[in-house]
Amino acid sequence: MESGAGEPIPLPPLLTLAGSTPLVGRRGWDLEALYGSFAAGAGGVTVIRSEEVNRVELQLGEGDYAVYLRTPSALAPLPIGSRLDPATNTFTWAPGVGFVGPYDFVFVRSMNGRAVSRRDVRIVLHPKGRGSVGPQVVIDVPRANAFVREPFMVGGWAADLDATSGTGVTTIHAWAYPSSGGAPIFLGATVYGGVRPDVAAVHGTQFKDSGFGLIVQGLPAGDYDLALFAWSTEKVGFVAPKVVPVRVAP
Repeated sequence: MESGAGEPIPLPPLLTLAGSTPLVGRRGWDLEALYGSFAAGAGGVTVIRSEEVNRVELQLGEGDYAVYLRTPSALAPLPIGSRLDPATNTFTWAPGVGFVGPYDFVFVRSMNGRAVSRRDVRIVLHPKGRGSVGPQVVIDVPRANAFVREPFMVGGWAADLDATSGTGVTTIHAWAYPSSGGAPIFLGATVYGGVRPDVAAVHGTQFKDSGFGLIVQGLPAGDYDLALFAWSTEKVGFVAPKVVPVRVAP
């Protein structure tokens, strides 16, 4: 099914959701890249984050499918750059420049000419290069250039937004780099997995348990760059750190 203009398609009677089985798919232009899985979140909706001018591919599995764009009042034809290959049941979308924001799709599966179930998929597109996908580490406390007294808290949230299940982060290591030079001081691994409803509201319930915290004590007085290194399940390693400068009181 190719995209194109046309009259709105009336919403059909509510069909049963296909269940919680993850969708198989991948993002990007590498057609040799391994497939991952996109799990359904709250309400049975599968949320996929990507960027404009990036490719999304979904393998729907066996059956006869029709795919529509959902609007507040009706179903509509697919957006430009998207199509469903009925021979392979592969849905692809390569959105062009300017496609930003959430797009809701309905995948309707039929048997013997009768619609029997549906999948609801929301594809959230961010501006190209904005940094709204991939590994993210946000330090809420302490603020940059804060004057702190021990013990003090380091806290925030971290996730790899390319993850197809879970938060995409398993641990975060904190280090203090003296501004005057010298060897960095390992502060420890943060406690990870705190509930962050604010993160879930923006990025989806998959990333709800992305909060972290660490109580720092025993660090000599002085100026430091606190560096937090997150371990990404997508990169299979520690990613570039998030850094905040602080001054530790005597």
